[in-house]
Parts: sequence; structure tokens; C-alpha cells
Amino acid sequence: MEPKQETLFWETLKIFNEIGLSAHVMLIGSWTEYFYKDIFKSSYRPEIRTRDIDFMYRNISIPDEKIPLISALTQHGYLYTEDPYSG
Repeated sequence: MEPKQETLFWETLKIFNEIGLSAHVMLIGSWTEYFYKDIFKSSYRPEIRTRDIDFMYRNISIPDEKIPLISALTQHGYLYTEDPYSG
């Protein structure tokens, strides 16, 4: 794992928390390994192989107010493009 990827991971979680999204999503996939050592109180060392971060968003009608995810991420230098095949 490159240090830059890990830094971006933690920065993304910080942004989600700042805009109020953290309470509505769950981190899933291999990036959850970063939390294993704290949860299981062990010396577990993550061996991340993916570059994408996966989140589960269970209910799109909660919260009631719109969360400005795209603008928050682009303000921090993240890139956003729309998939022309997404319909």
C-alpha cells in the first residue's frame, strides 16, 4: 500500500464526517481491514490490493436534506466525471 493511498483513504473518511455522510454509509470491502487492528485489538496489518473504496448506502431517502458530496470532494481536489453509460 502506498502511503498516498492511505492518506487519501483517511482524508475521504474525514470529508464524509465533515459533511454529515458518515452516519448514513458503511465502509465495505477490503478497506475495512484498516479497522481490524483496532476492533480486534491485534497487530493485524492490512494487505490492501484495491484502489477503490466501497461504501454501502442503505436508504437513499435518509437523511432528509441533500448532502453535497460531489462539491465537497471536488473542493478537496477529487475528480468527478459522469459515466456516459449510466443512463
